[in-house]
Amino acid sequence: MKRISFGVIACCVAFIAAADEPPKPADFAYSMTLATDGTGALYELTLPVEVYRRLTRHDVGDLRVFNAGGEVIPHGLRRPKAVEGVPERVSLTPFPVYTSSGEIDSGMILSVRKDRSGQIIHIDTRDSGKTDRKLAALVFDTEKLKQAVRALDLEWALAPREFVGQMTLEASDDLTHWRTLARASVAHLTYEGQQLERRRIEFSPHKAKYLRLTWPARQETPEVKRAMLELAGDAPVPARHWTALSAAGPGEKQGEYLFTLPGRMSVDRARLALAQTNSLVRVELLARENSSAKWVRYAQGPVYRLAIGQESLESPELRMTAAPAPRQWLLRVTPPDGLGANPPVLELGWLPHDLIFAAQGAGPYQLAYGAAGVDPVNFPMPALLAEIEKQDKSTLIHKAEPGPETVSGGEGRLARQSDWKKIALWAALVAAVGLLAWMARRLMTQMRSSQ
Repeated sequence: MKRISFGVIACCVAFIAAADEPPKPADFAYSMTLATDGTGALYELTLPVEVYRRLTRHDVGDLRVFNAGGEVIPHGLRRPKAVEGVPERVSLTPFPVYTSSGEIDSGMILSVRKDRSGQIIHIDTRDSGKTDRKLAALVFDTEKLKQAVRALDLEWALAPREFVGQMTLEASDDLTHWRTLARASVAHLTYEGQQLERRRIEFSPHKAKYLRLTWPARQETPEVKRAMLELAGDAPVPARHWTALSAAGPGEKQGEYLFTLPGRMSVDRARLALAQTNSLVRVELLARENSSAKWVRYAQGPVYRLAIGQESLESPELRMTAAPAPRQWLLRVTPPDGLGANPPVLELGWLPHDLIFAAQGAGPYQLAYGAAGVDPVNFPMPALLAEIEKQDKSTLIHKAEPGPETVSGGEGRLARQSDWKKIALWAALVAAVGLLAWMARRLMTQMRSSQ
């Protein structure tokens, strides 16, 4: 009897141990091999879009990194730095450059006067004595800026009534040789009762001593009073990823379109690909996780695509606070028929996480992901990364390359199923308690009969 009892207890303990064992690669729907050079202790990679499309958790927690022995190794996720918050801005007054033709000659030599501190106080050309000269360019002295510049916002001295045109922004370190940074449309106009203003020029972060703004000679450009330069900061700006969504169907009302986001991206930008030129609408973008939840507004604003003469003008991206995005999205358009018969394409942008893992155990290492019901791990990776940031990161963290996606446990792992591990655990506990109660009762009966 005692042997049977102890055997049942041993089986219960075995069930409990099995129910509490760490996950294996086969517990996840998909996986990919992580190629490393074998010389580093820590590796990082940008999380591929395929991973986001398979995840089931908002916190991107249903993933693990395994070594060749199938053991979970220390790993963590990090959001890109220096992408949110208020950027530093500097106001600069432009120096006008006049020519007789209103155009800038590639071989033109500028006459520059500076004060004792090296600051430009005057710029002119060789034909300064000629009359009827026209404004041909604006030059900004950025030599004393310690950081690179990534955007320029123009401020008109007097707001024009109607204006749309092209601007070219160039950079130089000697006022002779210029390199193009960006060509952009700027505008100040009223279109179908709405006020539209576009005076921002964005470009890849660049550091130079001088910036020059030019435009076609025939273009009647309004007077620019000053420019606000947006500094890029010390940290590099990571590349934003975009996914294009076709309308899954109409909403409940005219002018509403439904979309489904196939993944757990932390969306922070939105834009519409308009099929028709000269479209101008006001949109509201809402989202929810499922049909039982309420719609929450994520963004709103005007969206347009205009062709005015030879120029094209498109609305900027709609900005949102970065957060794990719900699955269902709703676009409301005003007026309801403003986009014509063709439904729009909604493009959502996000900044992917960086995955950092320790090369613990033998490789090759494997990233497994997509498992409903799997909780995230909590390795002390943030504290380690904080210490690494104080040192030369390039020598401490090596790059890993993800391989192609392969099926691991299969699609069935993405759907929440009955948690057999918890069921087995509770069943084992109930069985053990019941067995102990039975043994205690039997022991008491034997003790009474022996008296």
